[in-house]
Amino acid sequence: MKLFFLILILFNCYDNNRIDSWEIQKRVGTLIEAKATQCGNRPRVPLFFTQDRPPGEVERCELDIINIRCPFRSYPWSCVRIF
Repeated sequence: MKLFFLILILFNCYDNNRIDSWEIQKRVGTLIEAKATQCGNRPRVPLFFTQDRPPGEVERCELDIINIRCPFRSYPWSCVRIF
């Protein structure tokens, strides 16, 4: 499953400058849902992205969510930082 998400991230087309906040919400939200299903729990507070961000910051957040271990009680710092 981790490999699937990594391939999805690597072969997705990005804007080299910024990723739209709606796109970040979709991408990271999908990973959060997958991790919550895998772990059987999730952080209590939802994460909403309101600003456009550079691709590197978003990719770091995505990779950290993929690599986080269960139980899934809190978001990785890389995601909270771009919140």
